[in-house]
This record gives sequence, C-alpha cells and structure tokens, in this order.
Amino acid sequence: MLNGERGQSLTELLIGVAIVTIIISSIVGAIVLVLRSNLQATTARTAAGLGEEMMNGVRSVAEGSWSNLYSVGSKGSSTTYRVSASGTSLAIVSGSEEVVVNSVTYTRFFSVENVNRDSAQHIAASGTEDLSTQKITITVRWQINGKQAELQTAEYLTRFRNEVTRFTDWSGSSTIPGPITNPDNNYFSVSGLNATGTGELKLP
Repeated sequence: MLNGERGQSLTELLIGVAIVTIIISSIVGAIVLVLRSNLQATTARTAAGLGEEMMNGVRSVAEGSWSNLYSVGSKGSSTTYRVSASGTSLAIVSGSEEVVVNSVTYTRFFSVENVNRDSAQHIAASGTEDLSTQKITITVRWQINGKQAELQTAEYLTRFRNEVTRFTDWSGSSTIPGPITNPDNNYFSVSGLNATGTGELKLP
C-alpha cells in the first residue's frame, strides 16, 4: 500500500470515529434530557398529590367546625399553617411540614385569607367581608436538579353546614344570656336584633 493510500485510510478512520462520537453524544444527550423531563414530571405529580392531600385535610377541619378554620389566627399569604392529627381528628397548627417521597423532600404548607364581596356579591379585592368564605392557598416546594421548584394551588372554601334555629315567639325575657340548649321564647337582646316575627340564627 502506498503512503498516500495509508494516509487516506487514516483520515477516513478519523472521520468515522468523529461521526460515531457525535452520534453517541447526541444519543446520550437525548437520554439525559428524557430522564430529566421524566423526573420533573414525576416530582410535579407527587407535589400535586401532596397538595391535594393537604387541601382535603383543610376541608375536613372546616366541615368539622368552621370556626376552627375562620379563627385560625393570623391570616395572609405570609402566614403558614399545616394540618396535624389531634387524637381522632385533624387540627390546624402553625408552620410547614416535610414529606419525603422517593428520596425527594417536599415542604408543604397553606395560608388562609379573608374574602370580600362587592355589592353584587362577587368576590372582590375590597368590599364587605364574607364570614362564610375563606381563601386557602396550598404551596408545595422541593429541590430538583439543584433548583427549587414550587407548585401552588388556591381554593375558596365556603361554610355550608349550619345549625338553624327559628324563633316565632319573642314574648319571653330579653335578658337571658344563654347558652339556651332548648330554645323557647327567651332570648338575649343585642343591638340590631329585630325581635319581631320570625328570626333566624345560624351557628357554626
């Protein structure tokens, strides 16, 4: 074989190696991208499930006793709470909680905000406070590929279960402070109470 032919064969070999290297690098890059995308999707689904689990806990507390949610304490997006087991029931406590799933640590918490309604009874930034509606914002955070990811969902919870007592006879004493376990014609007069006809009291 002549020197020129040997040189040409070596060049072709080097070009072939370079092409194979480029192809392998592309394949490896694609695999890494797919694995990273799958990891992001998996952790996002897990975070969504953890957020929904916490929202269900808040709903359970609200349905058990609306005042436990409404009178939780400080409100606003900067105040965080979590749901904790208290005996056989659930309770709202301050702070956040960490949950580890598949070696990934998720931090979750929620905030409570009062809700206002305008003259048309639509939710608005300002207006009259709706004592029977609260805005709950769930936040779940976790680390992925060295960066912090966050998933946030919000929902309006409304009180819909109320004990209702109707009074049709206001002829009794207006100075009975209660509590009255068996309603009769006695009551405690307060400012703004219309003690005529049929009255309706709703308790949480």
